[in-house]
Amino acid sequence: MRKLMWQALVVLLSLGLLAVPVSAGEATVSPFVGHWEGINEIPGDPGLGDNSRMIINISEGPDGVVNIFFKDFGASACGTDPVTGEWLYGGQAKWLGFVDDSVLWTYGRGGKGVGNGALWCMANPPFVLFGPVEEPMLFVTYDPETDTLFDGFDFFYRVRNN
Repeated sequence: MRKLMWQALVVLLSLGLLAVPVSAGEATVSPFVGHWEGINEIPGDPGLGDNSRMIINISEGPDGVVNIFFKDFGASACGTDPVTGEWLYGGQAKWLGFVDDSVLWTYGRGGKGVGNGALWCMANPPFVLFGPVEEPMLFVTYDPETDTLFDGFDFFYRVRNN
């Protein structure tokens, strides 16, 4: 069985379908746990972000599983007003995840409706923008020097209770 898993990993790596192994490690989840906020502004390319406010709530579940709630208060990918260009809807998702070193990986919860691992546009009625996420995918990396998360596009800053 182990030989078969290594062969599959080699095939995926050789096809470029997998950049790094995504097995859950023994790393602690604690740096990720908390409430995070960010603004959708793409570093180095201000034309790509829509400047909407985003939040991520991360909590630790049983057996090292991480519960993730993501909300974008103005997801331009969900639609924009043709006259003003303003976003029409927010987007949100609920995922499960696991930590491997300084990386939080995510995958879907399964089932139907908001919370199945898909990113939902919160129109009336809600519709799926993409997903559900069935295979582990990179969600965010953690930088202990700045206490920030980075999802490849945006930085998220820890919200501290005073």
